[in-house]
Amino acid sequence: MRGGLRVTEQPFLIGVDTSHGMFNIMFGYSVHWPTFYSFVIPTLIPAISSVLWNRDIFPWPFAIGISILLICVIKIAKNFSKTFEESVRLRLRNEKLYQELSIERDQSIAANVAKSNFVASASHDLRQPMYAVNMYLDSLDVNVIPPSEKATIGKIKNSVVTLNEMFEALLNISKLDSLSFKSSNQLFSVSRLAESLKEVVKPHALHKQLKIQFEVGPQHAVGDDALLSQMLLNLINNAIHYTDHGEVVVQFSSKDDFLNMSVTDTGCGISVDDQSRIFQEFFRVDKTRAQHDGLGLGLSIVSRLCKLIGAEISISSELGKGTSFTISTRYPVVEEAHNVDINTVRSPKSAATSMAGKTIAVIEDDPIVLEAYCQALTTRGVMVIKVALDEQAFEDQMSALGASSIDFIISDYRLNSSSGAEMIGKLREVFNEEIPAMIVTADTSPSHIHYFSKLNIPVLHKPVSFQQVIAVVEAKLSERV
Repeated sequence: MRGGLRVTEQPFLIGVDTSHGMFNIMFGYSVHWPTFYSFVIPTLIPAISSVLWNRDIFPWPFAIGISILLICVIKIAKNFSKTFEESVRLRLRNEKLYQELSIERDQSIAANVAKSNFVASASHDLRQPMYAVNMYLDSLDVNVIPPSEKATIGKIKNSVVTLNEMFEALLNISKLDSLSFKSSNQLFSVSRLAESLKEVVKPHALHKQLKIQFEVGPQHAVGDDALLSQMLLNLINNAIHYTDHGEVVVQFSSKDDFLNMSVTDTGCGISVDDQSRIFQEFFRVDKTRAQHDGLGLGLSIVSRLCKLIGAEISISSELGKGTSFTISTRYPVVEEAHNVDINTVRSPKSAATSMAGKTIAVIEDDPIVLEAYCQALTTRGVMVIKVALDEQAFEDQMSALGASSIDFIISDYRLNSSSGAEMIGKLREVFNEEIPAMIVTADTSPSHIHYFSKLNIPVLHKPVSFQQVIAVVEAKLSERV
């Protein structure tokens, strides 16, 4: 016995302690290779030397085993260190890539926001004079225009209609960016939807001497017919646009008890390469770019609206023979209306009230647009009040009006010193009456559109036709009767 232990037990305990020290050093210090050696040399070398040279205590197999273990520990430590370094290097590389992706994502988001703001800002100043042009054209009395000039006026109107369609496409993109398009579900008449579309697109088709027909299968469906109308108008106008002869067929059908719609034309067709890109914003086929006007937004709007309502759109086309777009919705078809009067699904429009003899206040800081309002409204027998925008002038004007009343308010939104909503509120406060009003604005940024959707005031976006303004005014006046 030596120190309470038998001699045969000492080699075992020394071997255990030595092995324990090896593994501790391997896992504890192998990450930094110099540190590993600084602990191995002073700690383990003396112990291993004792094992190797004290043959009386340690038999040679034991010494060989300890030596092999030391070599294995060093190799494992080296591999462990290398693996750890690679993992750290990989983690740092991943963090760098993540930061780069985050920067690119932020740049992409910023670019998209900048695009939307640019489109809205760039179109604002263009919409103002275009709106004035619309009003002046609508106020022309064709009966007093010489026949030799009617053709010229007609060409001007056609050009203005094309520009209005471009502005409408930009407006729809802004609405989609602002998430102002909201889908609703209600019972609607498919045949009535087809008839309303036919009334809108028939003049365009006749102008190009194209035959257009609507084939209606299911009678009723449950969904958002307003969004369907928007999508189909884009598809039909696109079909007419790229068809020079033949026909355009719009078909409503039922598949798996859901409403399907297709628009087929006999136009120029779309190549396979271009089919994968036609739903991109501002994309236009190079071969037809010179022959046809447009911004390349119609199909992009249709695609985004399909995603909004959970529908799918597919295309089948052959160059020189035509194209067919098919929209597969999740709107259930209702063959029988179950005694539900389709006319009661929506509130019927009241009969239009004449504007003659009415007093309408106009709030507008653009003198050209203001004069266009005055000319267009006075020709319809309306008494126009040009609302002063200066605070003192406004108070003097209201005092001069005295007991006069205002039947309706038409206002721009972006004014020099205030907003249209504020001015409408001030007029209502002066007359102590909830005077019906509307805002006609050229602001189409997503933020403004989102704000307008919260106002309890009808909002039209320039350059709408003056007939649309008149329609809203007459409808609102009819509600007061």
